[in-house]
Parts: sequence; C-alpha cells; structure tokens
Amino acid sequence: MSELKKIRVQVDIILSVRRCETCGTIFAVQSEIIEKYADEGGFWSCPNGHQRGYAQARKDRAETKLAAQLEEARKAARIAEQQAAGLRAENERLKSTPVQRRSTREPVECPHCGRRVKGLVMHIRSAHPECVEVAA
Repeated sequence: MSELKKIRVQVDIILSVRRCETCGTIFAVQSEIIEKYADEGGFWSCPNGHQRGYAQARKDRAETKLAAQLEEARKAARIAEQQAAGLRAENERLKSTPVQRRSTREPVECPHCGRRVKGLVMHIRSAHPECVEVAA
C-alpha cells in the first residue's frame, strides 16, 4: 500500500473590507483585485450584485485631474491678466489727470485753539510756543 503524505499549505490573502453604497452590505474583496482594478480600470460586485470599481485606470484619472487643474490655472491666469490690464488702464488714466494741489496758504484749523489760520506753522510758533519742540 502506498502511504499518503500530508502537506501543509498556507495561503495569505489580504482582504479589503467594503460597504456597498447601494444596499449597505459589508463584504470583503481581495486587495490585489482592488489594486489591479484601480491601476487598470475594472469593477467588482457586492454579494447582492451591485457593481463598484473604477471606470478609468489610475493613470487616466490622474491625467484627467491634471488636465482640469491646468484648465483652472489657465482660467485664473486669464482673469489675472484682465485685472492687470484694467489696473494698467486705470493707472494711465490717473497719470493723465492733472493733479490739483492744495494751496499752502489755505486756512486750516489749529489743533490747539481751533482757530482757522493761514500759515499754521507760524501760528503755532507764535501763539503756542509751549507746543514747539526745541532742537538740541
């Protein structure tokens, strides 16, 4: 009679626990399958038959995301350029507008006595000498 040999085999399977968004069933899928489908695109099903997975490969999703970010950056650059053009036009308009200077001899209110005087500095020196600092 031939003798049967016993062989012990150990298989390690890493499972990823998922929850179906449709029916709420909690189930497990091999992590290798999820990684493969994430990389290449693909679907798995919950025990009740609802499909889950990735319509696009990881590379394609990244390219789509980068394209959207690039378009958003271009849009922001166009807006910034329009704002800069508006500011340049406003700057040119202001440059061409003559500056109206206030006469230095217009009456102004004295901060000490409230009188309206022409030549505020001279008024303070003569009427309020205690407020004038003496240079050392």
